[in-house]
Amino acid sequence: MELDQIRSLAPDPAAFARGQQVASQVRKIQGLGQGQGLLWGEFFGSAHYLAQFDTKQQGWKCSCPSRKQPCRHVLGLLIVHCLDPDSIPQATVPEL
Repeated sequence: MELDQIRSLAPDPAAFARGQQVASQVRKIQGLGQGQGLLWGEFFGSAHYLAQFDTKQQGWKCSCPSRKQPCRHVLGLLIVHCLDPDSIPQATVPEL
């Protein structure tokens, strides 16, 4: 997925900017993985959230309470994958 496609998924420019901030702090994202057409990661900050993106159906889930969908965690995950897909290892899909 290209950055323009990710930008078009964002509910507004501010959400995309927050996703870029999340992606720039990739060291705070743990449990990154991909497999079976899914991307996922665990985000740590003021709380712990799990985000997942279905690359086949372009769907997403996140355990954060954000009303904006996709949230900054999902957008950040997609941006990390876009900029450096090899940074997300193949793994077994976790429960979300």
